[in-house]
Amino acid sequence: MRMLLLMLFTLSCSAPAETPPLGDAPPEPVSPDPAPPEVTPGVGEVPAVELALPESGFQVTTIGEWLEPGTDVEYCEVVQLPGSPDETFSVSRIEVAMHQFSHHVIVKAAVPGSETEAAMVVGEREPCIRPQQPFGGDMVDVTGAQKPYYSSDWPAGVGRIYHGGQKLVVDWHYYNPTTEPIPARHAINFHVAAPDAVQHVAETFGFYNYAIAVEAGETGATATECTFDKDVLIWSLTRHTHQWGRDVHVWHAGGQHDGEHLWTSTDWAHDLDYFFEDGPMLIKAGEGFGFQCEYENTEDHTLNFGVKASDEMCILFGDIWSPTGEDVSDQSCFGAPVPVRTF
Repeated sequence: MRMLLLMLFTLSCSAPAETPPLGDAPPEPVSPDPAPPEVTPGVGEVPAVELALPESGFQVTTIGEWLEPGTDVEYCEVVQLPGSPDETFSVSRIEVAMHQFSHHVIVKAAVPGSETEAAMVVGEREPCIRPQQPFGGDMVDVTGAQKPYYSSDWPAGVGRIYHGGQKLVVDWHYYNPTTEPIPARHAINFHVAAPDAVQHVAETFGFYNYAIAVEAGETGATATECTFDKDVLIWSLTRHTHQWGRDVHVWHAGGQHDGEHLWTSTDWAHDLDYFFEDGPMLIKAGEGFGFQCEYENTEDHTLNFGVKASDEMCILFGDIWSPTGEDVSDQSCFGAPVPVRTF
């Protein structure tokens, strides 16, 4: 997954007792501590998230928290990868799992030796609306998800590089619409491959449209276009709106396909991702995407862009990497409104 978003409570990191080998025989999977046989909502240990350990790699988990009815919170928690700083992990796949009613989770890693890393204390939890807010901006992407389970599934040769002991920020947003306490907990799998398995480092881009204003009981739409500053290969697109979001339309902006419709997503909770059917697509500098978010406001107040579950969003993001090895970690855009289209 992936970007701007919302959270509360306490997390920590767990890992196998030994650092997994890189490229050798996979270690024996280690089962996480079992959840209590009977769990009373709101009392005692938060039940573990069900996510099998990777055959070669490790799992990072949060401690979690029980959230009372009506809770709508976003917190950033510091956890840590296993191993020592002289170890390098070539990660070919990342999985994330979480409990029901999670609005999103975004995970980033501090750059080793940076001021951001120095400001982070493992186990610390701070309110936030984006992962770098409490600690600093020297961060690299790890993963993100909007659904209870997500897997990166990059093509061969693409992945991410991390180091032993590297500190992570887990930015999680939960909203409890029920009348009972709910559990909030996460598990993140790092599938470690041979040292030379990652030739292209995947990054995440984010295109944002803040111009949302839909009156109570009305329908409305907002559109924008954003472009990349550098040549990129793009693997996937992901939409993000909240519950009042209806269709999201995406088209090419610039280049030989300028204006061509690419994808319509019809469900804010399930139809989230688009993968290019012919494999990664080259997008040249100055080219990008237009996207239009449509809304049905069933509430008694105006919907605007905001970070709470009671607000709305219009975001397009996805996985990219450079065809030449150039740094493409800064490819984000806050687009100006363009005319709404008919589809």
